[in-house]
Amino acid sequence: MVHHFAECELDEQLYQLRRNGALVAVEPKVFDVLAYLIQHRERVVSKDELLDKLWPGQVVGENALTRGIRAARSAVGDDGVKQEVIATQHGRGYRFVAFVTTDPQEDVSRNQQEDNQKAKGEDGLELSIQSLESENQEHLFSSNQTLDVAAPARSWSSRNLTLTAVLFLIGTVLTVHYLSRSTLSTQRSELGTQQAPAALALPDKPSIAVLPFTNLSSDADQEYFSNGITDDIITQLSKFSGLFVIARTSSFAYKDETVNLQQISRELGVRYVLEGSIRKIADHIRINVQLIDATTSHHVWSERYDRPLKEIFLLQDEITQAIVARLQVEVLAAEIARVRRIPTENLTAYDFYLRGWEKAVRAYVETNREANTQARQLFEQAIALDSQYALAYTGLGMTYFRDWYLRWSSDLTQSMQRAMELARHAITLDDTLPHAHTSLSVLYMWQKQLPQAIAEAERAIALDPNFSEGFSILGNVLIFAGRPQESIELIEKAIRLNPRQVGLFTTSLPLAYRDAGRYEDAITSAKKILAVNPNAVHYYFTLAFCFAELGQEEEARAAVAKILQLQPAASLEWVQKTVPYANPGDLERLVTGLRKAGLK
Repeated sequence: MVHHFAECELDEQLYQLRRNGALVAVEPKVFDVLAYLIQHRERVVSKDELLDKLWPGQVVGENALTRGIRAARSAVGDDGVKQEVIATQHGRGYRFVAFVTTDPQEDVSRNQQEDNQKAKGEDGLELSIQSLESENQEHLFSSNQTLDVAAPARSWSSRNLTLTAVLFLIGTVLTVHYLSRSTLSTQRSELGTQQAPAALALPDKPSIAVLPFTNLSSDADQEYFSNGITDDIITQLSKFSGLFVIARTSSFAYKDETVNLQQISRELGVRYVLEGSIRKIADHIRINVQLIDATTSHHVWSERYDRPLKEIFLLQDEITQAIVARLQVEVLAAEIARVRRIPTENLTAYDFYLRGWEKAVRAYVETNREANTQARQLFEQAIALDSQYALAYTGLGMTYFRDWYLRWSSDLTQSMQRAMELARHAITLDDTLPHAHTSLSVLYMWQKQLPQAIAEAERAIALDPNFSEGFSILGNVLIFAGRPQESIELIEKAIRLNPRQVGLFTTSLPLAYRDAGRYEDAITSAKKILAVNPNAVHYYFTLAFCFAELGQEEEARAAVAKILQLQPAASLEWVQKTVPYANPGDLERLVTGLRKAGLK
């Protein structure tokens, strides 16, 4: 087949590379490097994999691969600075990041191509270790190259024996263990893999997941910026009722993972996937995006944008509108107006907000007090630059709520009052922010003002019909309103929108099961969440209660010990004062169960 990218085309059948229509002479291994990276462009390809697949049966130093990558970049007009075609993922490998369209002539599956590549190696063809672009201009991969002793050597046979053993171990463990999915991209199971979930059915409307954009900036600390842009695009797309949009957390679960797009489609239950890259240099930004039908891996649309940084919000709107148009989504005038609202005119304030949001997520998921303090400082800096920045007030308010909820504050009453003031002020500035309404809903709930909490959560869902957090929070409120069955239905909808989320606000499903009397289901659900996020303290309350009700005294006391480790101030008195049940009988039942578990 023929792959078209940048100004080039690579013909696998004719074994030719053309650039601007002219034939480019490349050595066979350079061609193989390009072809393999293109074939696996949906993921990062490790150095070990490239060496195994392209030099089967040989002992090869990494220096040969490095020179091969450099030669491949040169052949297609790229280099190690621009990295517009082949990007280096430090510590992980390489990824083909240019957008590709493919002419499926006599299409051969990737597996068959890999088998052919292996067979070619077994026939003894093109296996010599050769130098690339040496200063005396020797031929690429000359057979006279001497191995660099300092470079780590690899043995195909030993690697395969190790791989066989590891795969056997993984297969055995997966047979008896459920591997929970990560909330943040940095969380992994001990085996570095996850059990493949059953495929989810496609919704009855266009469905999409926006994968985390790759940060191609030379500064790795700019990761928060690429994450923030991805998050903004997800938020904008979510506001269209004619789309089904997977939530941020589930999309970000694939960050740095080596999975193909069809697997993502099956796991998330979506037809389309948007992926891209961002390079931020001073006051300029370059964004590449491509929309793919993940069920077939067929390319739908791609575009490259070069803009001044000051146009970042207009650019986000342009990308969003292009996707909606390509998917032929029916939109309402009110939805368009909400999407086009610019959150701030101050780009430095926006930068502080993105940094604050990254810290806030970590504080939320990890019960991390230091991260919460850092988030507050960053939100305050954003507000100092733009006093009308509603999103920053929303984020700032939630840092005070966490101080109250986790008993980090020396003045709990003041922390709650401050959180309420900031949430209300955010809505005064911009009533169209779903996050502001869910924040206020949570605050009302914990002050036992359940009718107001329900109204705010319903408003958030009306503004963003794909807002998984909104459905989850409304479900949470209904638990305390004494409506656990309705809660379960809402939470299940939240899970469908966010199938790989397992965090503090993932789901209140364990609580709903608990109050519906489904104790075994509550325990199973809570354990799945805690397997990935062991610091989510309120799930231990659920475990303690359910174990006590089932007569499992030892397990109940272990759960209480974990509560006190994570939240030393926790007590029955705190539960009575804090947990916002509308019905006093429901609260008394919870207190009795926790007392039975050993909480004092």
